[in-house]
Amino acid sequence: MDIFIPSLVSKKKGPFPSFEIDIDYLPARYTQNWSSLISIITKKWIAANGFKKTATIWLRGCQSVDFHHPQASWSEFIVPIGFPNEYFRFLQQKLQEHWMNAVCVAYLHKNEAWDVLYHAENGKLWEKIDAVTWIESPAMKDRKEKKTMVKSKSPEEIARILCEIYKKSFMRKRSGAYRITMELFKEIVGGRKNLKLSPLLAKVHDELRESAYAMIDLDDSIVILNKKAIAKQRKVPKSAVLEYIYFVDDE
Repeated sequence: MDIFIPSLVSKKKGPFPSFEIDIDYLPARYTQNWSSLISIITKKWIAANGFKKTATIWLRGCQSVDFHHPQASWSEFIVPIGFPNEYFRFLQQKLQEHWMNAVCVAYLHKNEAWDVLYHAENGKLWEKIDAVTWIESPAMKDRKEKKTMVKSKSPEEIARILCEIYKKSFMRKRSGAYRITMELFKEIVGGRKNLKLSPLLAKVHDELRESAYAMIDLDDSIVILNKKAIAKQRKVPKSAVLEYIYFVDDE
């Protein structure tokens, strides 16, 4: 059996763009093995883009106050070096879809405390299992855990969750209108994978109206707005639409 010896990619000059992950506040399904999501996303990007170059994802953990919790919490910083900017943007989008405000972009200088999380070489993604042994990072199907189907949430509960998300701080804003992908919305709903969302969305919409919120269905995502914010939008005067109004002579 051939022994894989990686050609790790590192640079002395920084700062390097990275992702800070709020480990203590990740969604429950990721707390035990959060790094597997990075493996899945990276393998998907490598396959889709035919990436054959060498790149390394570095790791560093420490206490942090960057997420403004009452007390310092544990953060893991991941630093991709050797990947193109397109990979960084792709990873950022996917991590924020799954982890929302538990991940943010940061900039780090290289230091001796960095370790290797994953390494890309020859179109494969590798991970280190001991001091000298590397294995190809498990395939997506091997990463999947057995899931017990849970009962889907009620429209009232879903509406309450959507209102709570409105008040959360992420994407550099303390609160406000937001868009959530339909895929992520389905995970919040729970239940069967083939659950029909149209009847449920109508009921959630009604529940949100009672709480002074509004929902817009965009097929691949939904937008949540507060009615107070809507009231601040420009009101169209009749003078602005006269050219579109046609009058018919009764005679």
